[in-house]
Amino acid sequence: YYLYSAHINSQYLLNNDINDNIKGLLDKSDSKIGKKLYGYDYDVFNPEKIIDEENPIVVASHMGPYYEEIKNNLLNLNKNVIIL
Repeated sequence: YYLYSAHINSQYLLNNDINDNIKGLLDKSDSKIGKKLYGYDYDVFNPEKIIDEENPIVVASHMGPYYEEIKNNLLNLNKNVIIL
């Protein structure tokens, strides 16, 4: 699965042992794509990474007012995405 956002929210989750089977992080920021999340060895990808995946899983917690926008963007990329 992927974590959404290469941000402190993801660092918090990773620091609390949610790091099993992570493929990487998704983020729309051009300044983060292609880099690693600070303090971790996880790559940051453009959300378009999920376009061709069969049933991608994305954890997008702690996104507050942006959750619906993120959810809609991910569903537009891949209708089979599972968003947690």
